[in-house]
Amino acid sequence: ARGMAVSDEWRVAWTAAAALSMAGSAFVLGSYAFLRQLRSLAYVQIVALLSLCDALLSTPFLFECSTKHRSTCQLEAAFVSFFALGSILWSTSVSRLLHIV
Repeated sequence: ARGMAVSDEWRVAWTAAAALSMAGSAFVLGSYAFLRQLRSLAYVQIVALLSLCDALLSTPFLFECSTKHRSTCQLEAAFVSFFALGSILWSTSVSRLLHIV
């Protein structure tokens, strides 16, 4: 069975959003890696892990899932599901930490 066709405008929008998300995540992770004074703060470590999770979540949206290879689409779906849940859990950790502080 053939999947739903996605218009080129949506594909461009998804790719642009994924690229912007990865750029923001790269900025946060780069700041965490190169600014040593940030590493000692607990909340910055959690934000860095959230950024890593968001970057990995954005990765599948940069590529088109081929309808010819079902296993590739299933792997992409598993990847998105795992890192979407991880992103939600890290966001919950950040909000809990802010609530405690």
